[in-house]
Amino acid sequence: MPALDVEVLSPVYDEGESHAKIVGTGDFGEGASRKMTERRRQLALAVVIVVGLNLAFLLSFWNRFLGPSVSGMFLEFASRLLSGKVPYRDFYVVVTPFYIFRTALIVKLFGPSLAVLRLVDIAYRCALGAILVIWLAKVVRIPYAALGALAAVAVFSTDPADPLTSYHLEATFWALAGAFLLSYVKWEQRALLRNIALILSSGACCSICFFTKQTEGGGITLALFIVVAGLSIRDLGVRPAILRLLAFCAGWALPAAALLGWLASKGALKAFAIAIFVDGPSAKGSPGHILTRVFFDGYGSWPGNAAYLLFGLCTMFLVAGVVQKASTAPPSAVPVMRHLAVIAAAGAAALLAGYAAGAFILHSPVPAYSLETASIFFSFFGVFSLAVYYTLILTRRGMTEAEKQRWLLAMASFWICYTMSWSWVSWGPMAFPALGVVIALLLEDLLSEPRTSAFRHSIAAIAVLLLSVCEAGRVYCPFSWNSWTDGPIRSATASSRQPVLNGIYMSPEMAAFVDRLTSLIHDHSRVNDSVFIYSYQPLWYVLADRWPPTYAQVHFLDVTPDDLCRRDAQRIVKERPAVIVDFVGDSELWNEKLFRAGQRSGQRDLQDQMYQLIDTNYRLEAAITLKENLVPVRVFVLRSEQ
Repeated sequence: MPALDVEVLSPVYDEGESHAKIVGTGDFGEGASRKMTERRRQLALAVVIVVGLNLAFLLSFWNRFLGPSVSGMFLEFASRLLSGKVPYRDFYVVVTPFYIFRTALIVKLFGPSLAVLRLVDIAYRCALGAILVIWLAKVVRIPYAALGALAAVAVFSTDPADPLTSYHLEATFWALAGAFLLSYVKWEQRALLRNIALILSSGACCSICFFTKQTEGGGITLALFIVVAGLSIRDLGVRPAILRLLAFCAGWALPAAALLGWLASKGALKAFAIAIFVDGPSAKGSPGHILTRVFFDGYGSWPGNAAYLLFGLCTMFLVAGVVQKASTAPPSAVPVMRHLAVIAAAGAAALLAGYAAGAFILHSPVPAYSLETASIFFSFFGVFSLAVYYTLILTRRGMTEAEKQRWLLAMASFWICYTMSWSWVSWGPMAFPALGVVIALLLEDLLSEPRTSAFRHSIAAIAVLLLSVCEAGRVYCPFSWNSWTDGPIRSATASSRQPVLNGIYMSPEMAAFVDRLTSLIHDHSRVNDSVFIYSYQPLWYVLADRWPPTYAQVHFLDVTPDDLCRRDAQRIVKERPAVIVDFVGDSELWNEKLFRAGQRSGQRDLQDQMYQLIDTNYRLEAAITLKENLVPVRVFVLRSEQ
């Protein structure tokens, strides 16, 4: 990425001496050099604070849970790839393949290790925070950039279904990287090789994002295409805009050509196209509902949706009103180093309080999740209003450098947040970078109004409070999704004997369960036998080194097509796997109104066929109940082996 040179490339705040120093003043004397050095020192400290607090948050729970219902998915994909199997041709994949290749590379270098994969993704999360601080500091004061980034990175990692190893994280990293590169483009300069290189690189990042998660990649590609076109046409006209758009498309085509060429060489290109553009979307349900539910159906039912809509409208009017009424007069001075010291101290205290609340209080911090959810919806409607507001400005007049940065921030944030909502209407990854952008811009624009100090302090306090809330939630319940819940980290004192899980701790009961289930699968199947684990626990395929007879590894309700589920039901009946492990499923996920427009899902047919097969051909070998998961896990063995 470009070296940090905010003093030259964009409006730079002097923290009270003047509102902004614009490019081209010619002030490169000793005083300007000192200010530049001091600003870089302040920005470096802000980055250290955000990265340090985020790292403290993540390391407090990173290896104190198992999370098998998600943790094993890409680990198994990578194992299959390294064994010579080809995604889409030999096994079904719910998303585009880049994250499989990245995971396979890590496994090739370090061996199959859940701990290593999590550590790599923790590094990604720290990088996200650093990039957001640097970018926000182009248009807001450094303390506000730090506060916004802290809130965003915390809520990003707060979802209880987040196993830390996530393709959502990978996609967000490349989306943010692509947008951040454009923040260094000099839009008003017609012929500049550096501009073309930045735009081309941005297109490549968007392409990698698309081949990590197609919805988010498609959204960020559209957003940045519009930004490149809009700013280029406004400043220079149509012909230079076309040249820049061609550079963006050329950059996008480079990773695409490499990945699609590999798939074509393996005979998997047609299967890839069907899986990504036909099968996957068909499992989501009504396109109209998926595209609009975050706007109108955030509560999930009426009349609660009425209150939700009112909340959304109030957020939009608030954010747009603050931005529109922001004074252009120089605001009062902001003591940067003192404010950063306060942020560091308050953030550390918030994390300690959250850790104590989550680790030692014997009941769930229920209000935490409500505040996190509210912050996610606030960030969505906030960046939506910002994107609309600055787009309207572009259609009416030329933009200042600060307005260009703000429009780029708002467009990238909105499309990342919006496309994430297609997976689920409210969850942690939607908050990044949207929540940080809204908080930082509100604090900056409110600073010019002396009578808003109480409001500004409230926003800053909420940003810090979110650190405490997110910490409490994750250390009390580090993982929970679909019939699997890991207990509080205070109980994670034991480890499994499985090499893949070295460095991962869990409760003694859970560690014994992991080893017992792995042994049961081993003892009642041979190397070439298939086993079937229902419904979403792919980690045991890796632990036991056994593979399912189905084309799909897991049958996610919202992405696995009904026809594929029914065909896989036939495969199970025909293959009769040596062992079937029944984790049952979370009844809350059987929401056919949400994902099937009221039609019966293929997963129900698969489940019915599986239970019929069990009744006639299998015996119950074990039924194990875990304290955190009240439904027993049942292990069935094919009767023919008796």
